[in-house]
Amino acid sequence: MRRALAWVALPPLLALSGCPTPEPVDDDTTAADDDDTTDDPGTLQVPTSLPAADIHELYEQTLIPPDFHKPPLTWTQTGGALPAGLALQANGDVEGVASELGSFTFQARVVDDEGRVGEGSVGLEVVLDEASLFTGVWVEQPQGICVDLGLLCAPFARLVDAGEPWHSWELVPARFHVGPDAQPDAGFDDDVLWDLLDPTEVQWSWVPLEDLAEDGSTLYPEDASIDPAGVLQAGELTGRGRIEITPSEQPAGTAIGFIVPPDWCPDPGC
Repeated sequence: MRRALAWVALPPLLALSGCPTPEPVDDDTTAADDDDTTDDPGTLQVPTSLPAADIHELYEQTLIPPDFHKPPLTWTQTGGALPAGLALQANGDVEGVASELGSFTFQARVVDDEGRVGEGSVGLEVVLDEASLFTGVWVEQPQGICVDLGLLCAPFARLVDAGEPWHSWELVPARFHVGPDAQPDAGFDDDVLWDLLDPTEVQWSWVPLEDLAEDGSTLYPEDASIDPAGVLQAGELTGRGRIEITPSEQPAGTAIGFIVPPDWCPDPGC
């Protein structure tokens, strides 16, 4: 009987000294989460916003739940819209090059390695950094005009129709965005046309640059000119020069151009 009584008495002892029932834990991993309340251990939180993206520039940010989770995480977009050019990857990276301004909201779902699930809306704004704009010359079909292969093609203004019977060009001033590489080359690589300016509302000037021909003679096209309407007139002297543009209400910019006399054709390899 004593053994039976002792055996019966054990369950109450276990109830008093055994493992407690698991309770939800507040991880307080961020200041916003420091609320002294408990989080649901079976779900994940989705960040409500991402840092702003600069238009036409490389962007990469990672969505990370602010509460406890066990990696790896798997993310999917379930609704809403990201800016054109950006995409949500399965690892939570939002990356790409945004091509439109504005405020955007998309819905995301995340699952961690232990099956916790989170769903929510994420806000993202695409903004313009004014410092990334510069002034140059726009031509619809850019073509480098170079004296020879020893010279690089013009990084800003490319003039068309070299070697044709005429030797003047109507230059259109424009603002460009530097693009993902952050280098102002007016479309030679990845720059983006931002807007066109009125040629008569900017100040033009032509600055000839000294260069050497293949025979060692000096090239200095000082007989070229640009009129107030932005028409570049090539003279009889072959060479290169700098087109200077000073917009009335925009930051001053510089564009590079090459000129040639009408009877000279540029090297097609340039």
